Amino acid sequence: MFKRFFRSISPKKKLSKRYSMFAENKIIKKNNFPFKLEENIINGSFGKIYRGVMDEESCCIKKIKLSQYREIENKVGTKVNECLSSSNHASKNIVLKETPNPLINQSNSNNTSPSPSKLKSPEGIKYLCRTLGKYRIDDNIYLIMPYYSNKDLFFHIEENYLKQQRKMNVKQALKYALKMAEAISALNTLGYTHLDVKLENFVLDDNNNPILIDYGSCHPFPMDEKLSPLKYHCGTKCYISPEVIMNYYGNKSDVWSLGICLYSMLTNSSLYEDIDEYFVSDEYKSLHVNNFYISDVPEFVNELIGDMLQRSPAKRISIKNVIVELKSLIYML
Repeated sequence: MFKRFFRSISPKKKLSKRYSMFAENKIIKKNNFPFKLEENIINGSFGKIYRGVMDEESCCIKKIKLSQYREIENKVGTKVNECLSSSNHASKNIVLKETPNPLINQSNSNNTSPSPSKLKSPEGIKYLCRTLGKYRIDDNIYLIMPYYSNKDLFFHIEENYLKQQRKMNVKQALKYALKMAEAISALNTLGYTHLDVKLENFVLDDNNNPILIDYGSCHPFPMDEKLSPLKYHCGTKCYISPEVIMNYYGNKSDVWSLGICLYSMLTNSSLYEDIDEYFVSDEYKSLHVNNFYISDVPEFVNELIGDMLQRSPAKRISIKNVIVELKSLIYML
């Protein structure tokens, strides 16, 4: 079974949504903010996602209730911006323009983060989504990000493989996984672990590169292998790692979730929907007790997935070694 864990907008509700959006845009314009809502794309537990326009360019707008907003989402996006602006990876599609906003508490003004010139730019920084702006209206926060018209990897697999009853080429899946791993590694270098790695959180850019989005679950990256308690609920149930379900996380928690993504790309299915049920299932015993095995997949690829899906974080492969292994496997194929 392969299912998406967010709710899209039904056609019956679009008329009322347009009216609501019209009223909302009047408030946005009244505040002299440089963006406009155009289409409500997704409704989720976190808030709403819109396609919109900012400074005459298409953008993605995430609307979050102030009570549910986590400042770390903007903080991580800002650090990505700093890193991108000091490298050659910055996109030319949208230019970030800082617009004064009296309704926002400018808490970042005293930020002790290093300046762009001092930030080291890891290779995978180009696969991390930028934040183009943050605005507040009443009890809502609006985060502005680039708009990716190609949608996400889940949609890509569903439309191009699942519905056509075919599976992704192993080498192509490994290439996607490599860029996804480089994005996770780059985020770690910036000092964060994502904790909601899933196919839906990798959107495809114009060159078919996966871009990691949604930093709302991020936590500080642990430099050692000790587990730390979660500050808040994280993850999606069919991607979540064993330690995260126990309200702890470590520096290899995202590796587990990436392993689930790779499994899904190769099989067009989810490995599990409930991790607790999975660990007592016959499937878990058959996949993990001996060597991890997916039919029609080379043995060395199975071995890598098995190393990524080690139940014990101490035995799980690191993201750096995942990148080394993926490069080697792609070369071999």
